[in-house]
Amino acid sequence: MNLLFSDYDGTLKPFNNNPNILEKITFKKNINSINKLTKNNNKFIITTGRTTESLLNEINKYKINYDYITTYDGRVSFDNKNKLIYSLTIEKYILKEIKNILNNKPYYKKITLYNSNGLTTNYEDIIIIIIKLDNKELYKYIMDLLKDYKQINMKYSLFTNNLIISINSNKSLGIKKLLDSENIEVTNENIITVGDGLNDLEMLKDYNGYKMLISHPQLYYNIDKTTTSVNKLIKKLINI
Repeated sequence: MNLLFSDYDGTLKPFNNNPNILEKITFKKNINSINKLTKNNNKFIITTGRTTESLLNEINKYKINYDYITTYDGRVSFDNKNKLIYSLTIEKYILKEIKNILNNKPYYKKITLYNSNGLTTNYEDIIIIIIKLDNKELYKYIMDLLKDYKQINMKYSLFTNNLIISINSNKSLGIKKLLDSENIEVTNENIITVGDGLNDLEMLKDYNGYKMLISHPQLYYNIDKTTTSVNKLIKKLINI
């Protein structure tokens, strides 16, 4: 049995808003190959930085067959029956601390909360918090107050003035968590990964990884094997 973990945007779906004819054909071939793959005792998993809600909208729109999905860069996983396999939520005591910080120094414009399913309005089972800051110095203040929580990942964007808070994770850790949760035993060689972005680097290095022909520069320095499409990768590696 082989497990194929594929990134979505730029990999399984090789286009954004305005696909050309070649990209449309490639996408259709990718989906058809997945259908053949999963009928031959193999499993297909989409792993993405998207929210669960966003990915499921795409899956339903394009009728993509899958066994599991992992979203938020490995922080959440569901099976194809929409059963939650695992979720890496921010601990309640940390959420309480974040709320206290923001209430004491409310220099922010907006707070966006995501749980395992997508957008939410209350502080329950939170996966990611995005804080739109009003004062550009506030992110230093918040990060300093939360620096002792080593399990927390904090990223600040100067461009958007957003502070993003989540539990430390990546797609490779998400793969391990999924395998452990589902008691799936398979060698690393039979765990095939493919992606094009920097957030795919760990899973490509840790498993049988393939970068897309057009990928983030760091993938070219670290990943030797390359494919031009998910369809061609399936044909190359798996007898279907």
